[in-house]
Amino acid sequence: MTETTKNVSFEQEHLRLVSGYNDIFVGIACIITFVSLTTLITGKYLDQILVLGSAFGLAWYFVRHQRMRFTGIVISTAVAISGLTLGFQFFYAGSIPDVPPPPSDLGGNVTTLPIMLPVVVPLTISAILSFGFWRFARIPLAHALGVLAILLAILVTVIATQLMSQLIDEHYFDELDPLPFVDLWAQMQTLRAFPALATSFILGCLVEAYAIWWDVKDPKRQSVATDVAFWTHIVAAPFIVQPLYWWAEDLAWSATSEVILGVLLFVLLLVFALVINRRALLIGAMVWVLAALFTVADMAVAGLSMGVILLIIAAAWNKTRQLIEPIMPELLQHRFPTLVAET
Repeated sequence: MTETTKNVSFEQEHLRLVSGYNDIFVGIACIITFVSLTTLITGKYLDQILVLGSAFGLAWYFVRHQRMRFTGIVISTAVAISGLTLGFQFFYAGSIPDVPPPPSDLGGNVTTLPIMLPVVVPLTISAILSFGFWRFARIPLAHALGVLAILLAILVTVIATQLMSQLIDEHYFDELDPLPFVDLWAQMQTLRAFPALATSFILGCLVEAYAIWWDVKDPKRQSVATDVAFWTHIVAAPFIVQPLYWWAEDLAWSATSEVILGVLLFVLLLVFALVINRRALLIGAMVWVLAALFTVADMAVAGLSMGVILLIIAAAWNKTRQLIEPIMPELLQHRFPTLVAET
């Protein structure tokens, strides 16, 4: 008798997050160690330097030699946070004095620095440390955190430039008075204009293409490349989805039309996700569709509808992927995990 076989491994986005119970045990111990170091050491910069030193030392043994995945995730997160903290300590621990913004006649490029640098510098330090840690321990999350830090640094620069330009146009700095927080928040609410959202969308698309490049390198999803691709997809998703749904919300003329546009965008993202066989984009899209449904339906009804839709997608994912693969352009065929029909 011939044994019936199924090949269902390649379509799954396997999350190799934990190597075993000891991995969780060591990861929790690392968290306790890092928190304790930052609490006990009060010297400026010294606490974060010790955290970074211990992170690399622990990664050398537990990640490079013991191959503990959860521990690697914990240490990668600690390295990224330490980079941010070092940068913020430089600006907010007395290293430089608080200087009021220069007058508006000096131009927007100068006045963006007080807002931009205290955020961009910590993000840049975090990115450098994360990429360095990726090279040292080959932890996919560290690579993704480095990419995320770079994206946020670029986006903060664009937002700071746009915000400061608005403040200068409205003569907020003519008297060099501190800007009230309420007024600053009101200005931030206007940043849904084209520059900030367009920058977010373009950056997200570039990172998504970068994630697909990692996917193409490992079409069977068996090496570390697929883990790098997964986390990079996760990073790219909000940068793509949020601008799309904010634009749809601005274009909507009623609550019902907002739901219709949200569902249409969800369908487009679903088709794209099926083509590349990744579900990461759907997570961000799901949140925005659910928010749109809340505007026209009871919270319980909207949640139930979204839950049923997602369950149907999950149940039909493999079959749908098998149906669309033959009609995909030849350039895309076999670039992503290929499903073998179930028998």
